[in-house]
Amino acid sequence: MFGLLTASGSYLGLVRGNSPLSGRRRQLPEAAVSTCIGVLIPFALRYYLWWLVGSDNTAAGLSQLLQLLAIAAVAIFSTAYICGSLWRMHRDHVR
Repeated sequence: MFGLLTASGSYLGLVRGNSPLSGRRRQLPEAAVSTCIGVLIPFALRYYLWWLVGSDNTAAGLSQLLQLLAIAAVAIFSTAYICGSLWRMHRDHVR
């Protein structure tokens, strides 16, 4: 919910800070918002992803769901953060 509200609020001009974020200061919020939005995909596809936590659809409970979402969140956050770092590094070298 946070990711969707932040992304839509930013697009509509409802979410603003005192000063615009740029560079390294912008990476963490971007990765966090990407994670909040991206974790909805494994949540929707959890029936096919239970094998990641060693369970199946009939035996999975709240604990397995939290493990699955934690794995997905770490993977999405680290991917978004690393891609953002590489993009900024590439962009800085091009200038």
